[in-house]
Amino acid sequence: ASDNAQIYGIPKSKMVFIHANACRVLACYQNGKHVDSNVSETAPNKDSCESKIGGLDLLPPTIDMIFLSPPWGGMDYVKVGKRNYTLSCIKVDGNTPSTSIDGDSLISFAASALGQKPLALFLPRNINGIAMGESALKVGYGGPIVLEQNVLNGKLKTVTAYLGLDAA
Repeated sequence: ASDNAQIYGIPKSKMVFIHANACRVLACYQNGKHVDSNVSETAPNKDSCESKIGGLDLLPPTIDMIFLSPPWGGMDYVKVGKRNYTLSCIKVDGNTPSTSIDGDSLISFAASALGQKPLALFLPRNINGIAMGESALKVGYGGPIVLEQNVLNGKLKTVTAYLGLDAA
């Protein structure tokens, strides 16, 4: 990610990489604000030529959006059928050890952390768009839901779902 950002001219001083469980990161936020009052309000050092890499201590005081690329279930994700993949097919580690949650719970968690600000999900090509919309509505995303098909060499490869764009 750091190398790709550099190709597009994004300074390393503007990037922070957090090595942590996504659910633990999301639990640190409510309505886009960090719930720990001890978080520093300072931005990364603009003079630094290195990306910051670390744990939850590097989280910013506020977040404007979230991009999630959850695991789809390995190579077997296509076995559910052409349009039968739903967010409930996704399984990720939960907030506590030896727990897991599905994709519906993950977007609910993200919606709570964001306060309905924009959320993007990188999903497999066989995602059921109607089920995706129903999942978004359940967690309060009532505005437009954009499903962007990502095509490579004329073949559909993935779908990126954008929720909460009207709240931006």
